[in-house]
Amino acid sequence: LTGEIVSRSSDKTVRIWDPETGECIRVLLGHSGSVTGVTVHPLTGEVVSRSSDRTVRIWDPQTGECVKVFQGHSLGVTGVTVRPLTGEIVSGSYDSTVRIWDPQTGECVKVLQGHSLGVTGVTVRPLTGEIV
Repeated sequence: LTGEIVSRSSDKTVRIWDPETGECIRVLLGHSGSVTGVTVHPLTGEVVSRSSDRTVRIWDPQTGECVKVFQGHSLGVTGVTVRPLTGEIVSGSYDSTVRIWDPQTGECVKVLQGHSLGVTGVTVRPLTGEIV
């Protein structure tokens, strides 16, 4: 992405927009539930989305193709971010877990448990990637 705007919607789509023309450049289709968040991968420029369908997806912004699906949460995903040094995907869910995913394999490498209710967001330190 080079200046485009990325949005998410309850209509199950992610859209990429040209801010100069206002045109929708691309519609990313694949989630089966509301898309509850979106971010851009700081290392690759790929779009990372989360959804009430319990998945996190990585998209190629040039083609609109879904290149990876992360499955493992038992309830909707409420937070997603990327660890800047490792590129790992971090997600939180109403299932009370935080999961760390390998972006290459799509495998969950760690499950962080301890919340008594649903996780409502996740973040990492911008420079170190530590989960906070």
